[in-house]
Amino acid sequence: MGRSDDLSGSDAEGKSSKPSDFEEMMQKKRKERSRLRRKTGIEVINARDQMVGRFIHEMSEAVEADRQANREGKPTTKTVALLPEVMRHLNNAELRSAFLDHDVLPVITNWLAPLPSRSLPYLKIRDGLLHVLGQMPNLDRDLLKDSCVGKAVMLLYRHPQETRANKRRAEKIIHEWARPIFGLKSDPKDLTREEREELDHVRKSQQAIRRRSSRGNDPVRRQSIESAQIGRAV
Repeated sequence: MGRSDDLSGSDAEGKSSKPSDFEEMMQKKRKERSRLRRKTGIEVINARDQMVGRFIHEMSEAVEADRQANREGKPTTKTVALLPEVMRHLNNAELRSAFLDHDVLPVITNWLAPLPSRSLPYLKIRDGLLHVLGQMPNLDRDLLKDSCVGKAVMLLYRHPQETRANKRRAEKIIHEWARPIFGLKSDPKDLTREEREELDHVRKSQQAIRRRSSRGNDPVRRQSIESAQIGRAV
């Protein structure tokens, strides 16, 4: 009787260790759901990349259309009409890396560049894109150099018709990008003559900022300025 009990016990254990039909079905469903999730994730990424690629192409077509319109003496309306959508996409932190991967920086360079008539793009465009670029402080050196976006920002900073607010934005961007743009960790001999000139300009502007700041904090100078202002008021 003891032996029969042992045999029946081992049979029960063997039966319990084998998955039931219901458990097998649930395992299959879990595997299927996992496979679908992976497939869906890949499809989402592919769809996003396609959308980004199409939109960058649309940005390129808009700026080229505006440049041609400017050559013909017509209003430039394509870029400013597309600007709200550009801002919505580029201000999205989740999409920004995808736009960078698809080479949006050269297109931004063209949007910021002076028109064939040498006039600047609309102020709204300059305001918006400088704001977007200010949120991209840690860009790869090769991206910056190949896109020439740093030169476009420098041009706005130097341009006599640019607003003070945008000059300040451009100056801040230049200072943040100076190291990757000019490769300051590398040998200065590796820089081109143009890059050395731009680097020298950045350093001079930084010195000017420090001088203005120190003069503003000088109590004697501040008192003399206030006295002069009072004298003019009287």
